[in-house]
Amino acid sequence: MFEQPTGNEEKDRSRSVMILSGIAVMFVVVLIILVTSFGKRAAPLEIARAGSPEFDSYAEFIKINNIDKRHGERLNNRYGRIRCTVENTGDGVLSALQLRAAAVDLGDVLVREKIISPVPNIKETLGPSQSVEIDLYLEPIPDPSTLKDMTIEVYGLKLK
Repeated sequence: MFEQPTGNEEKDRSRSVMILSGIAVMFVVVLIILVTSFGKRAAPLEIARAGSPEFDSYAEFIKINNIDKRHGERLNNRYGRIRCTVENTGDGVLSALQLRAAAVDLGDVLVREKIISPVPNIKETLGPSQSVEIDLYLEPIPDPSTLKDMTIEVYGLKLK
């Protein structure tokens, strides 16, 4: 009537409890990761591109000065480097700014392109008469003697 459970039944029960506990802990960890990852994402900005009224009316006030273009090689990988200063000469405050750097070969074929967002990534905003220093790399690029030019231009913006 009052029999002691055999050793195998007790081990099976303990093993089942441990497996269920492990699954529960993993579920909670995954749930925490999902909740925190959704909480960190900022709302995407609506950035004005060329052709939009906001871009076309304000892009002329963004000046790219002191452009320094260089080429180099590291670890058997050729790169292009563009350093410059981007200044807001207008009276508006930029909450987002995107720049497009490109390397074009002698046949006017785009060989490398990179789009960066110095505002809000480097500076939170870029107010009137404020500037930001840009130092970006285009890599890999072909032999620099086959390049016609490397350029940097305003690609998108958002006024506050």
